[in-house]
Amino acid sequence: MLVSLAAGGKVTAADIDAALAADNTAKGGEFAAQAQAALSTPAAKQAAWDRLVVGDDLPNTVVRAAAAGFVHPAGAALLEPFTAQYFDMRCRSGTRAPTRSPTT
Repeated sequence: MLVSLAAGGKVTAADIDAALAADNTAKGGEFAAQAQAALSTPAAKQAAWDRLVVGDDLPNTVVRAAAAGFVHPAGAALLEPFTAQYFDMRCRSGTRAPTRSPTT
């Protein structure tokens, strides 16, 4: 429920921190990461992106949870700015980004 509340703008980062403090377990950490990434502000999305893409210190389970929060459907409009960042990251990493076929 906390993730949906975060995506809907009904809770703040402080509320999520309080929920994590009340459930400071591995699963609580996963839910908190997902809720933080689902927050419906550009700053929260950028912070989640930075933790997912720039950082390399998170356990896989937390990365998976945060990624699910980042792409929560309620925040889809906030993801457009990350398209260029995604392709820039792919180019810097030396992997080819997928190409699109032209539509006619």
